[in-house]
Amino acid sequence: MNFIKSTLLIAISVFFQQQIGAQNWTNYQSQQQINDLVETSTELLLATDVGLVVVNKATLESTVYDKSNTSLPSNHIQSITRDDSGKSWIGTYDMIIGYFDGSDFKDLTFPTHPANLDNSILYDLKVAPNGDFWMASNEGIFHKEGATWNHYAENELGSDFFEVWDIDINSTGEVFAASRNVTKFSNGVWTDISTNTNLEGYLDGDLFTSSSGDLYLSGDLDNIGRYDGQNWEEFPIDFNGSQVIGFTEDLDGNVFFFTLFDGIFKLENDTWIQQSNAQTQAANNFVNYYHFDQNNNSWLNNGIHLSVTENGTIRNTTISKTTLETNSTTHISKGKNGKMYFITSSLENFSVVDMNGNWSTLTYPPDASVFELYQDILVLSEKDIWVVSYSALHHFDGINWTTDSNITGSAIDVDSQGKIYVLGFDNISMIKDGIVTQYTPGNSMLNGLVLTAMGIDPEDNLWVGTGDFEEPNVIQKVTPNGVWTTYSALNHEAIKRPIGDFHFDKNGNIWVPEDVVGAIKFDGTDFSNPIQENISEIDNYKAEAVESDESGKVYFSTPYGVTTLYNGEFTDLPIPDLPTTNISSIGKIVFDDNGTLWWGSGIYGVFTYNETTINGVSPSQTLAYPVEIYPNPASGNTTMNFKIIKKANTSIYIFNNLGQLISANEIGNLQMGTYQKSIDVNQFTPGFYTIQLKLDTEIYNTKLIVE
Repeated sequence: MNFIKSTLLIAISVFFQQQIGAQNWTNYQSQQQINDLVETSTELLLATDVGLVVVNKATLESTVYDKSNTSLPSNHIQSITRDDSGKSWIGTYDMIIGYFDGSDFKDLTFPTHPANLDNSILYDLKVAPNGDFWMASNEGIFHKEGATWNHYAENELGSDFFEVWDIDINSTGEVFAASRNVTKFSNGVWTDISTNTNLEGYLDGDLFTSSSGDLYLSGDLDNIGRYDGQNWEEFPIDFNGSQVIGFTEDLDGNVFFFTLFDGIFKLENDTWIQQSNAQTQAANNFVNYYHFDQNNNSWLNNGIHLSVTENGTIRNTTISKTTLETNSTTHISKGKNGKMYFITSSLENFSVVDMNGNWSTLTYPPDASVFELYQDILVLSEKDIWVVSYSALHHFDGINWTTDSNITGSAIDVDSQGKIYVLGFDNISMIKDGIVTQYTPGNSMLNGLVLTAMGIDPEDNLWVGTGDFEEPNVIQKVTPNGVWTTYSALNHEAIKRPIGDFHFDKNGNIWVPEDVVGAIKFDGTDFSNPIQENISEIDNYKAEAVESDESGKVYFSTPYGVTTLYNGEFTDLPIPDLPTTNISSIGKIVFDDNGTLWWGSGIYGVFTYNETTINGVSPSQTLAYPVEIYPNPASGNTTMNFKIIKKANTSIYIFNNLGQLISANEIGNLQMGTYQKSIDVNQFTPGFYTIQLKLDTEIYNTKLIVE
């Protein structure tokens, strides 16, 4: 792991401009929430799971700094702090630290210590008055003293040591660490200062030193602690399972703590009093971060939403580049209106993006349960939207939602005649002109097994799959006239627990994911499972959804990205921004009307893939040095500089942030030499663009920011 991270840091020097064939995927991860923040006189610098968000306090305009436009090697920024000189230092989730100079990250460093760092996770970073760095992690505490790294764990922090969630440093330089206990580092010695209390820090315990010098501790579900340097005072709390996230203080010296679901509490006469105002009410008392700035204005973050109260007036903005409320995406659907609809773990909205890249939201049905788990969404028009869950079927007519709690299910589809099908637990509901009919085990060929797959082919045949671990599984076809054909695992070995959506490719093949390995294929005569048949050659053998393009190439959604099948060959399309383990996809991939493939993760967010940028080539053989663009950011015109070392057929392409080609310049053959090409960006909307230089079969990508 140390070697991998060291290699990663070396790669920082060449930045993203030399990434070859690695930018096929575009990242649409949401910033999701604030993990930590610092402020300057004019800006808030927000540490998020997907980069650093810098918010102008006066205008609320924001800029995201991540791997796409800086040398940041890891997008997940867990902590940010300022040293006495005014530098803002960040710490990434995977233990890399560095400072932000206003446009990029400098002095990127990873701890060099013989301690086991294979699974190290950073929780907090602080800089002491003497310039030492302190890192709280799941492997203990890392302390950078000059050029030397020290490591403190069980031997120093006590036998009760588990993980260290937070570090705080007071004005005298004493260091406090929150683990299961609270320890203090002073004069080179660690001391447990919480031995005689009932306090036990866990669930991301937080430490906070107030202006009066008192130390506050949260993280215990039952108590909050206050330490005056000699004694602890414990405050019992009861939030019915809510969590105290952290503390803050206003300019008048009032201390507050904020909670995940119960809002803000202020300490008044040694009693914590819940605060209710327009800002907390607008957030439904859901708070990820709370902060008072240098002008005593209060900032409240809930999810991607950020508000500030100034002299009684509330202003609102978002910290995300999209409207995805969270990165936990459970479903993607393409509407008949050309828009893409996303179901996430949001408590309020579906997220929507149109064909021009404009993001919006569709509010959840008002009479639905707050924790209703939506399974599928079918968009026939802006005034005809259907959403199904295990609790109800909802319909939106463009103005109002209506709900039918008698129809529940996991999937929804429509045939060419407008008949809507809802896949229930053991039945299928059909809706036409407001009339509901059903296929049930009592009036059809359904056998009473759990229904796990559904789809409608181009001839309006309904396909149904049943999944069971005991009984033989079946796939059934129902014609529009109600004629049933049953294919059983007793006669077709490849039919093993079909689950998800049926897909029908241009060659007439029928596909449906199989619960454990690959996907079942039916060519009209025989059933097979191509991934199962080639499993020794395939790493990502779990197919959770199937899609295909006009060329006949088949795409399988896997937990690690996408695998394709074309002309009998399998190819992995891994996503560079994601780890190679512990990924959860959503079981859904969808091509939009622009030919872009959308893929979502149950953990890591949404990504798009565009075939026009596919060129898996070896490292540079034609380009002498990375493509340079100046000025960048640009407005009006900018200049692209590059040097080729052998004759090459040259083209320059420009893609927008959706991966859509917006400009193509086929230059032709260029001799060896140095070249400058002017790019007019006057017609470009502000945002991020990819400039792609193609030399024969080699591709070089760099980013352009248009102001």
